[in-house]
Amino acid sequence: MKRIYICGKVTGDPNYQKKFLEAEERLHLAGVWPVSPASFISKNTEWLKAMRLAIRELVRCDGIALLPDWKQSKGAKIEERLARDLGLEVKPISQFVRVKPIDNPT
Repeated sequence: MKRIYICGKVTGDPNYQKKFLEAEERLHLAGVWPVSPASFISKNTEWLKAMRLAIRELVRCDGIALLPDWKQSKGAKIEERLARDLGLEVKPISQFVRVKPIDNPT
């Protein structure tokens, strides 16, 4: 099973935990093992320490799922760049969790 790291804005987003939990659920349903920094880094962790913890997990993953707000985050941009430099699969979360279109009831 692929391990996919969730990448998005945390600092300054009071609802980041809910957003990351929803992403975890969507990835799990898509058949991948989601790795969410919101689940292993406590809310009040200092930024540098949080990045060290996040990168430690990121490098163990097969890919990275970008949340829509990732470009608004200094840390997420670092994670995205590192993942690309390491040759990991990097794409928007929507490409990992393709949703089947709703049938047209006619």
